[in-house]
Amino acid sequence: QVNYNEALSKITVLEKSVRDAKLIIQEGESRTTGLEQELKDAEQRKRKLEEDIGFLNTECARLSELEETRIASVNQGKKEASELKSSLEQQIESTREGYQRQLSSLK
Repeated sequence: QVNYNEALSKITVLEKSVRDAKLIIQEGESRTTGLEQELKDAEQRKRKLEEDIGFLNTECARLSELEETRIASVNQGKKEASELKSSLEQQIESTREGYQRQLSSLK
């Protein structure tokens, strides 16, 4: 009878240990599942950010080219304006000289 009660007591203790171990395993599996999902989510965010970086790099390159084109256009416009100003100044000077000659001839 004593051996039987001791055996039952040991069985009860072992069954409790097994239940506790199963609970610990389930908690670990649950945490692992949660971490795997977080990892998948992080990978998706990483891929999205990499795509965004690619798009932004392309957009920066496009805008840089556009800026260079506009700067070249502005510089060309300044050059043409300078040439036009010089030409007009020459015409004005030529006209002035012509008027002065006319005035001198009238005197």
